[in-house]
Amino acid sequence: MNVSTTTPARAALVGAALAAMLGSTLVAGPAHAAESPVTDEEVTAIRTAMTDASIPKSTQEALIAKLQSGLPADSERPDARPVAIAETALPDGGTSRVATFADGSQRTTSAVPITTEGSAGPITTFTTIECNLIHCTVLLSRAQTKTMASGSVAAGAIISALCGPAAWACAIAVGLMVDTANRAVSQGKCAGIRRFVTAAPVWPIIEPCRQ
Repeated sequence: MNVSTTTPARAALVGAALAAMLGSTLVAGPAHAAESPVTDEEVTAIRTAMTDASIPKSTQEALIAKLQSGLPADSERPDARPVAIAETALPDGGTSRVATFADGSQRTTSAVPITTEGSAGPITTFTTIECNLIHCTVLLSRAQTKTMASGSVAAGAIISALCGPAAWACAIAVGLMVDTANRAVSQGKCAGIRRFVTAAPVWPIIEPCRQ
């Protein structure tokens, strides 16, 4: 889902990704400060996603009004606790969990297996893919982050493997992720890739490990 309009808040985040290329430390988590109100194009894309997720029309309208006022949905807030959780097994292995929050917004978190070639043969590890109303995030496991930090060949293999479950992650620069992974390892955290659900730019993140 692509839009042609970029708000100042979104431009700032993309700029932060570029800053990471120059060696600064970028640590990004789910947004918990109010963002610029969503655009009409973004509203259309978000409404479609909510319809696909079977969120009731009345809840959709309330969430759209909340986003248009510049407030974050509960699914974007790290301090919010879900009121319901549904977990299912994925056909290719791994699990998917849909958390529903008090305002009706949802966060889908999947533990997805990816396979890369190691020195002793194929190695399968799990990556966390998380999406809510605003962001989609791929967060590497601790082992994947260490492997990615080892160099561009290993990093390229992991990014290529991610292209199956998260095609948009292919847009990230390999060198940028090697640098991010090295900084993540030094902080005892994990590297990842994030994008807005309604726009194409992607940027690297560093967050506490989940796998």
